[in-house]
Amino acid sequence: MTQTAGGKTFIKASVDISANNSDWTEIDGYGAAIAVSGGTRNAPEQHTFDGDTPIVKGGKRAALDVEVRFVYTEAAAQPFEVARAIYETEGGEGYVRYSPLGDTAESGGSVFRFTSPLSVMTDFVYPQGSAEGNEVILGGFTMKCPYLTKSELT
Repeated sequence: MTQTAGGKTFIKASVDISANNSDWTEIDGYGAAIAVSGGTRNAPEQHTFDGDTPIVKGGKRAALDVEVRFVYTEAAAQPFEVARAIYETEGGEGYVRYSPLGDTAESGGSVFRFTSPLSVMTDFVYPQGSAEGNEVILGGFTMKCPYLTKSELT
C-alpha cells in the first residue's frame, strides 16, 4: 500500500462552545489544545465449561470527554467567562463543537465538524500559574458528551 501524503495538522482547528446550541462563542483565537478521550465500548465476556476461550459480545459505549484549553482573558463575551457561566450554572449543561481543519473548506474540498448533544461540563480550569512568568495563563474545561456527531462543512 502506498503511503499517504495527505496528513494534516491541527493548527487551523475551530472550536466553539454554547450554552443553548444556537449562540456559539468561538474559541479559535484563544484555543490552545483539544483532546478527546473515553468512548470505550463495553465487551462483556463469559467463559463456559466447554471451551478454552470466552464468548465475547459488543456492549454499549461509554461517554466521551472533550477537553479544551485556551488562553485566559477577562472580557465577558470571551471563552473563559462563557465557559465559567456554563460551569457555575446548576447542572453545568452546554454544547461543544470543533472542526479539526477549521471552518472553511479549501478549494474543491470539505471539512468536517464534530458536535456534541447537550452535555455536562465536568471540569473547569480557573487561572493559575507561577511567579516566574514563563507561561501564558490558560483556562479550560472538559465536557462529558454522550457522543459526537460528524457533519460536513462545504
